[in-house]
Amino acid sequence: MIYCQPTMYFIERVRLTVPKRPLRLLSYDDISSVVCAHFNVYKRGLIGATRMRTYTDARHMGMYLMKKFVLKATVNTIGEYFGRDHSTVSVSMAKVEDLTDTDKKFREHYNKLFTKLMIMEGRANDN
Repeated sequence: MIYCQPTMYFIERVRLTVPKRPLRLLSYDDISSVVCAHFNVYKRGLIGATRMRTYTDARHMGMYLMKKFVLKATVNTIGEYFGRDHSTVSVSMAKVEDLTDTDKKFREHYNKLFTKLMIMEGRANDN
């Protein structure tokens, strides 16, 4: 078996990716609170049946971020949290992916929320 010496570049990359403190596991409530604060909406409206654009954008974003950040999150459990069907969650996730590609303002919302959640979780670089 051949062993090779790791390069300094490799060592530095590993050092930057390993968290300096344990990661915090985010919950559905953590993410919905951050999304509500960012979009300036009430949680009742986020989870409710309101079809106002502000609430639907926040709801879609919340579903998408829950899938990305919550350990063992499934479209079924996310749907249960929002009182919706799993297919609604799947459509919401596809819509977020589409809007982040095409809508600059929506992409800015996504980037800000993603960064906030990374910091909460402890994955942001602590240089």
